[in-house]
Amino acid sequence: MTSASKLRESVNIARSQFDPDLVRVMMELPLPQFVWIVEISSAAQWNSGHVATRVIIDATASPSEDDPVFLMYDQARAHFFDRGGSHAHQVITLNSPSGVALSRMKGNLDTH
Repeated sequence: MTSASKLRESVNIARSQFDPDLVRVMMELPLPQFVWIVEISSAAQWNSGHVATRVIIDATASPSEDDPVFLMYDQARAHFFDRGGSHAHQVITLNSPSGVALSRMKGNLDTH
């Protein structure tokens, strides 16, 4: 779990690792103050410092929330949900270099 501001700060620092459209979405998407970052990987990927998919979830959502997901992406596509406005689900194709894995994010993004 981290704050939205720490997530955006981390993405901004490492922006060369992300597709520019993904950076734009991450910077502009309305988020609550706190979010969960879920990184999905195989054991081999994790041990090498990589993940297959990353999901950004509303940490303030109630258990009855229908869809607390804001953003879900891998190397090829990003699915994002404007939960604060139009509630539209949008998909963008990412232009990540083929074969380049997503790097794991630093634990908790130094929320303290």
